[in-house]
Amino acid sequence: MKAKWSQLTKEQQDTFGNGCGLNIRLLNLKDKLLTASCRHHDFNYARGGTKEDRFKADSDFLVAMLRDIQESGMVLIERQRYTRRAIIFYILVRLFGWVAFKYGRYLSIEEVLEQDKK
Repeated sequence: MKAKWSQLTKEQQDTFGNGCGLNIRLLNLKDKLLTASCRHHDFNYARGGTKEDRFKADSDFLVAMLRDIQESGMVLIERQRYTRRAIIFYILVRLFGWVAFKYGRYLSIEEVLEQDKK
């Protein structure tokens, strides 16, 4: 059975994966702003699946980042700056994310949580 983000407790969601990792710091994005979207994306990568699953995880990630930016309350010029950076981050994830994605069978929720401990 395909593990779902909704199966995690709020605490597990808040601590899953590495958040936005090193790439987000290089792009100078506000860590707190996109952390939840990054953690959900980390979960989708840990769960694994097919190349279509990875594409969906990445596409959902871009949509979530853009939504977070729009709902942030930042002034327009700042939202535009962060939007450009989020798109660059998305492109980097598409280019290099294959290294981290767990291709193959879907991991169970228990296996995903075990992976997260490593």
